[in-house]
Amino acid sequence: MLAVACYPYPSTVQISPPQIVRRAPLADLQLSTDPSIQQSVDIDVVIDPNGVPVMSTFKVVGSAAAANHDVLYKYIQGSSFRPGLQNGQPVSANYHTRMQFRTP
Repeated sequence: MLAVACYPYPSTVQISPPQIVRRAPLADLQLSTDPSIQQSVDIDVVIDPNGVPVMSTFKVVGSAAAANHDVLYKYIQGSSFRPGLQNGQPVSANYHTRMQFRTP
């Protein structure tokens, strides 16, 4: 005999995303000098319930990512975060940001 039970699944779990509260210094970036090239990066990293970035989850993609991976890694590692919140409680959650750069 096979029995199947259905339980309502919560439609959405609301987690407020982590936020950066103190930015670490950003070292000199390696950027193209061609002003016609749009340079940007998308950064993703999990922030744990204590507000600490889990650097093993650090990902950076975009036109300026390869040349600046180490600089951006140190920037995120040295910054301070407010963790994500679910029902007012700190939880691990993904921090995402996009940075766009212009050359003079």
